[in-house]
Amino acid sequence: MFTAVSLTASCAQHEVWMGNTEEDPKGGILSVQDFMRYHEAVTSITAAQNISAAQMRHSIAMKLTPKTDKAILSAAKQAGAWVVKVWPDGVTFSETGGFTDFNVMYPAIQAAAEAGFVIALHCEQPGGNIDTYAREETFLEKALRPLVADFPGARFNIEHVSTRRMLEFVGEQPANITAGITLHHAISTRNDVLEWRPQKSGRTGLNPWNHCRPPLQTFDDRDAIQRVVLNADQTANRKFHFGPDSALHLGPTKLCSCGCPGVFSIPTLAALVVELFEQNGKLDHPAFRAFTVENGAAYAGITDLDPNNTFELVREPWEVPLLIGGAEPFYAGRTISWKPVDPILAKEGELQRLHDNYLMGVLGEV
Repeated sequence: MFTAVSLTASCAQHEVWMGNTEEDPKGGILSVQDFMRYHEAVTSITAAQNISAAQMRHSIAMKLTPKTDKAILSAAKQAGAWVVKVWPDGVTFSETGGFTDFNVMYPAIQAAAEAGFVIALHCEQPGGNIDTYAREETFLEKALRPLVADFPGARFNIEHVSTRRMLEFVGEQPANITAGITLHHAISTRNDVLEWRPQKSGRTGLNPWNHCRPPLQTFDDRDAIQRVVLNADQTANRKFHFGPDSALHLGPTKLCSCGCPGVFSIPTLAALVVELFEQNGKLDHPAFRAFTVENGAAYAGITDLDPNNTFELVREPWEVPLLIGGAEPFYAGRTISWKPVDPILAKEGELQRLHDNYLMGVLGEV
């Protein structure tokens, strides 16, 4: 958590933390007590560091289950929560605590909608007889279309869109239906999982570090997502915001027979999004700020972002480290054209030093 929070805070002013999907109270954020515990944990990390992260805004998503009632939602809302998350069963990294029959979620969704929450949806249909690459489109037809029709006016956010069809669906809906876009879905395909080509070795092979949910899709899907990103300032695309969905899993949980899905994208996020816009001649275009700042701020209801709180990059080749914080970052070992100046990434050992100081502070308090 220290690595994830510190790296996110080094290049962003706001994030939404979505905790473990397990029912275990130590993981799932199911109550106002869980919300406060999680918020205190991430806030203590950034507050302890003498960097711009001290200004970081942390939003915490409550996990919505059939057991979530109005009392739970009311207490969470008073504590500052504004988003709830719905997970399907067994398509992320947890086999428990999600839904299998979406209808059982309707009372909780009704309560969340009436309380004014944004309802974030991981849009993959569960079930052993569904092709893994068809789960998002199956969810769209079986669950999402009925859901939007049954709850007109409710604020639904589609998390990490992966297909052209889902993009088109969101684009056709009113303003209360929004969607988050990850960088890896915008620049990578399933070839980057199944036919990864390291720059130096000349080999081709499986890259489990790029395995994520929803999975990376086809070139057609990637290109459709990329067009939205590069034209994020257009009115029709304002409902799409930057939602990196960075997940830090260490080697033993990724490199095994049941490896966790999730791309550790935060370390290279700023450099790669700048490179994407530069390669398409839009680094100075309004679409860049729309995608990286404005659309997300509008989604989160933030109107007072600090224009002086910035993340600095220098235009020089950067060979992405093979490991950062014990995990392999997105594009590890590859050379990209922009390098972060922030010492957490640019200075060897800085992350470890901050971590050690933080632990000393915590132990000192105890």
